[in-house]
Amino acid sequence: MSELGSVLDELALEAPVDQASWQDVVARARRARRRRVALVAAGAAAVLALAIPALGIGGLLTDVFTGEPVKTNQLSPRQLHVLGAMAAGVEPRLPASTEASMARVGAANLRRIATRDGNSYYVANRAGGGLCVTIVHRGDRTPFSGYLCSPDFPSPKMPIADESVFGAGSIDDPIVTRLEGFAADGVASVEVVTLSGSRAAADVEDNVYLRTDDLPRERVREISALNARGSVIYKICLMRGGCT
Repeated sequence: MSELGSVLDELALEAPVDQASWQDVVARARRARRRRVALVAAGAAAVLALAIPALGIGGLLTDVFTGEPVKTNQLSPRQLHVLGAMAAGVEPRLPASTEASMARVGAANLRRIATRDGNSYYVANRAGGGLCVTIVHRGDRTPFSGYLCSPDFPSPKMPIADESVFGAGSIDDPIVTRLEGFAADGVASVEVVTLSGSRAAADVEDNVYLRTDDLPRERVREISALNARGSVIYKICLMRGGCT
């Protein structure tokens, strides 16, 4: 493991559960060579999210993210423990009895909501509200090893849970190589916007979005969520110091 990987592990283990996406940063970075840990981590640390209530989607967030339930016998004991812990707001490194883990897993109700290009998209209920999400990519050797959990997703405050990959460029000049994530029902598309104004969008289907082709090879300014009218309802700023 690299020195940076060790540092990220420590950050993930010490972070509050609401910020447990660090776990997912590390897990996803280890799963593919094309994913640069330093760049992904720097991007995650620098993210500034801006909701735009005037163009919100408050009335469109009911009964979302139904899907095919995942049976417990499809997961290893370790995968069950990680799922149960993160969904319950407990540090995954802390031990738990089999009974406790299974109770947490039952409450989480992990289900697959979509598949795209051989990849599977899963959501689980988070204790206290919100969801945990994870993506199992084709050929993934460590599936279900990390989740992005938030009490605010899905809501007007956080209508997308972005899992995009930044595998090119530098820490200060991130370039997206995979535009991907989860979106609430009121989000019609998600687009990446570069510093020069170039754009590339991915349509939302079954509450997920994915685009890997024809993405701009330029520094990313922000990732935006758009409604059916094409209006921006939410932004994730990737610029140090914020986006104006």
